Amino acid sequence: MLTETTRTPQDLVAELKDELAVDWPELWRGLPQPGGPDFRRLFEGYGWEYDVPVHERGCIPVRTRTAARLSIYMDGLCRVETAVHTPWSLKTGDPAAYDTALTRAEANWPVYLKAVESVLGSPTWSGPWNAADFPEPPHRSYWARGAYRLEHRAPFALAHWKPAEDEVGRPWVVLNQSVHSSARNTGTSLRLELCAPPETLEARR
Repeated sequence: MLTETTRTPQDLVAELKDELAVDWPELWRGLPQPGGPDFRRLFEGYGWEYDVPVHERGCIPVRTRTAARLSIYMDGLCRVETAVHTPWSLKTGDPAAYDTALTRAEANWPVYLKAVESVLGSPTWSGPWNAADFPEPPHRSYWARGAYRLEHRAPFALAHWKPAEDEVGRPWVVLNQSVHSSARNTGTSLRLELCAPPETLEARR
């Protein structure tokens, strides 16, 4: 049986616009004490609903004002590293359904890419996993590198948008599609990721 989770391209446009309005440099510096008054004010200001109690476990899942699900990943000091939204995914327990998942993924990719382009313009780069000019990630946490990518076809398709030079501290936006199959299940998902700048992440080491 196929299990599909879908947010429309129009939903994705609304969510992306909302996420771009966030003061990300503030979040890169660190969240207030999870669950505390400042934390509540910050999240309420962005319309983010979260489960209570809040556990410091590296990820805080929230429901946004556009009714999207957003996962906020952070390091051990509560400094945000990336925010991930999955507007579309398909799962099945049938490993033989790989071709179906692949066909659906290939059909959906250009539609959602166009939606993001309507907000951000043309990407810095976009293409499939086997493109000859597939770029190395600006930071190792953004996406898989050469040998692993080629072996696992991960990401299956990718587009990324580098912030303008005058947008210091703004997120690096990545649209990442995966397709996988194993002895137990087959699936595909499309993720929108807002990543802390490479220099911000490197400065934490």
